[in-house]
Amino acid sequence: MRWGILFAGLLGLFVLEGTVFQVFHLQAYGREVAVLPRFLLVVLIFVSLYLGRRRAFLFGLLFGLFFDIQYCDVIGVYAFTMALIPYLSALAYQYFQLNVLLIMITVLLGVFMHESAVFLLFELFGLTGYPYHWLDYVPTALLNAGFAILAYRPLNHWLEKMVDSRQDEVDL
Repeated sequence: MRWGILFAGLLGLFVLEGTVFQVFHLQAYGREVAVLPRFLLVVLIFVSLYLGRRRAFLFGLLFGLFFDIQYCDVIGVYAFTMALIPYLSALAYQYFQLNVLLIMITVLLGVFMHESAVFLLFELFGLTGYPYHWLDYVPTALLNAGFAILAYRPLNHWLEKMVDSRQDEVDL
């Protein structure tokens, strides 16, 4: 039941990122800086930290493929990066205890690495017409870190319940 709710929530974020959250896309208002909501990726990073890297990898692969089909000229770029970033985020936490500060740093770095990897993969395929500037991705990372701060308490509470229910199922 909870997995269905998680899937529906991720699907809802996917739809909202492509529609309602485009308000954050400042290029639509004539600004040079693009601030992209990657709230789905933020939630996938949370899922990887609480529920395991393999599940987050599969969700990231699935929703990344949705992104590729809907928004991209090359199939596989978002599938690769949205699966890889949560997986790597969870690998880093094998050695650390979860706390708010480290989760926020992970989200910042994860979103930044995602945006950079997407750009570099597009550059590899010759689909970009401008050079890479790492400062272009800082506003996107900050917006998504702000979302992570706002979503931390409810996600933490809900995902810990999912972990506890998983433990109860294992104990039976």
